[in-house]
Amino acid sequence: MIWWWHALVPVAGAVITGAVIVEASEAAQVVGAVWLVVGLSVLVGQ
Repeated sequence: MIWWWHALVPVAGAVITGAVIVEASEAAQVVGAVWLVVGLSVLVGQ
């Protein structure tokens, strides 16, 4: 497999995720941010 494929797929996923977040409603963005903070807190607490 071509080496750059391993970089291209995660970058494409990040771009798509970013587009979805930008287009989401403000309420959905707030809920997502809270969910992210909770998840990171659990990760740090382990």
